[in-house]
Amino acid sequence: MKVLLAAINARFVHTNLAVRYLASLMEHHDVQVQEYTINHFSDEILEQIYLCDADVVAFSCYIWNVELVYKVVSSLKKVNPETMIILGGPEVSYDSKLIMKNNDAIDFIVSGEAESTFPALINALENNTDYTEIAHLTYRAKGNVYTSSISSATLKHENKIPSAYEHDYAFNPNQIYYYETSRGCPYRCQFCLSGNETGLTMVPLQRVYKELMTFISNKVKQVKFVDRTFNVHQDRTLAIWQFIKDNDNGTTNFHFEISAASLTDEMIRFLKTVPEGLFQFEIGVQTTNVQTLKAIYRNANQQDDFAKIKALKEMQSIHLHVDLIAGLPHEDFFSFRQSFNQVFNLETDMLQLGFLKLLKGSGLRHKELEYEYVYQDEPPYEVLSTHKITYGELLRLKGIEHVLEKYWNSGRFTNTLRMAITFSSSDPFSFFEGLAERWQQENPEKNKVGQDEQVIYLRHYLHELLPEKMSLMEAVIAFDLAYNGSKIEFSHLKDENEPKIVKEKIHSLLHDEGFVAQHFKDMINQPAKKRLPYIHLLNMPKGFTLTRDNQLGYEEASVNPLCVAFIYPRRIGRAKRKSRVLHIKEESYESSTYKA
Repeated sequence: MKVLLAAINARFVHTNLAVRYLASLMEHHDVQVQEYTINHFSDEILEQIYLCDADVVAFSCYIWNVELVYKVVSSLKKVNPETMIILGGPEVSYDSKLIMKNNDAIDFIVSGEAESTFPALINALENNTDYTEIAHLTYRAKGNVYTSSISSATLKHENKIPSAYEHDYAFNPNQIYYYETSRGCPYRCQFCLSGNETGLTMVPLQRVYKELMTFISNKVKQVKFVDRTFNVHQDRTLAIWQFIKDNDNGTTNFHFEISAASLTDEMIRFLKTVPEGLFQFEIGVQTTNVQTLKAIYRNANQQDDFAKIKALKEMQSIHLHVDLIAGLPHEDFFSFRQSFNQVFNLETDMLQLGFLKLLKGSGLRHKELEYEYVYQDEPPYEVLSTHKITYGELLRLKGIEHVLEKYWNSGRFTNTLRMAITFSSSDPFSFFEGLAERWQQENPEKNKVGQDEQVIYLRHYLHELLPEKMSLMEAVIAFDLAYNGSKIEFSHLKDENEPKIVKEKIHSLLHDEGFVAQHFKDMINQPAKKRLPYIHLLNMPKGFTLTRDNQLGYEEASVNPLCVAFIYPRRIGRAKRKSRVLHIKEESYESSTYKA
């Protein structure tokens, strides 16, 4: 019997952990794994699955792909009625009987953890034995739909979490690989399906080390841990972090979802020793509204959490991503404004503004009447209004989310936004709200906007907001663009002699043996003209200063001009992707290196 495990991912860079788990458990069967994306047409997916000529086709279902899955399986059953179709995953686990009654093409649904149920079902189908006693299985019989009355415990034993990457595997260096060292969550967040789980199942450390070495030796781009709260146990967390640090290959980045509340002083001390770019943290703040925090069963002691996030930020070596969710209970538009301002002021690398999805099986889904939730009938079940916030207000927040992604989360205009908010004496929320309104004015048809147009929109907004500071703001925009690789200078920054002066400065630097040895040691034996594309000089107006974390400051009384050099990376290494920024001293062309 040939079995095809099919995954439809959100993007090409993503990979599916569930189908890899199941494939690893069925090495003695004829099993094939195929991955697609939601950008594929259903006809393309159907064609490829049909040509596999599998006896059983199983799909992993989530909010981002389930509608496409339904479309594919409907057509697949028509062109090949003998194919057994099995669905599993969170999107079909909570109302499996209803789903099967509405979709005749589906033969079975596996609810919850599938590591025991799915192999048992395949064995039963292959041997033509009874499958009605298999736990967590919904099936058809004599024209009706039934769910097995047998239940089984979740995978509490550590060795029952399979190894998805134990056997020889062809890794794609451009994809993200998901990895699980523990299953379950110690918290009960009401917006999350993990809030239904009790207890934690841990993979033995020795196996974790072995599997991590598989990723490290293959130099994959990123390993994304799916542990719901990775740092819940200090000793285990530190052991895994230490192993990764000791075996750093200079390329692979490791992403963790952590709790700020669970960060200990010992963890923070260790993290200060971690190389830049090795770790990436995602921290869910969600809201700062105390009443909301209590309603969703979250920690309300956020001052301590914020202090820890600031400590991580000060290290300048870990990419930090914090989350807010709009649409939570008791949070109105003005309360969310306060949450946004408090979290934005942490100045992490990314602030993801998400919108609540009422997931099947989540605590908030069960309380939809209490909080007067109006939400989409189809996946992803995004909230449209609540007892505290209107659809119109959520649309305003979506506008803010859009420009936040383009300008702050992209990392392209960090200094520009920081300084504009300071100059305007505005709170961050109001600044981004105004920028969103300007974007809408510039692009009412919602056409695709390129990077050059994004700069134009930003300049128009800043000219409207800060007309008296516009010459300074254009200098900061030029700095941010140059730091990110765009060698753009605005005309007001130049005088007629500047091209000659800049050319002379660059010529002097690229022929200075000490400068070349420090900043171009990989090109030390090459002629200066070969190094020329990797350096850019920018003269800033008087008053600007540069800190060691590449933040521009401004002191109006200062009379000293600032000349900065941007040294661009020559290789794709994890910690070498950013530009280095140097303060070039006018009198001697000596440089002080500032950490990028």
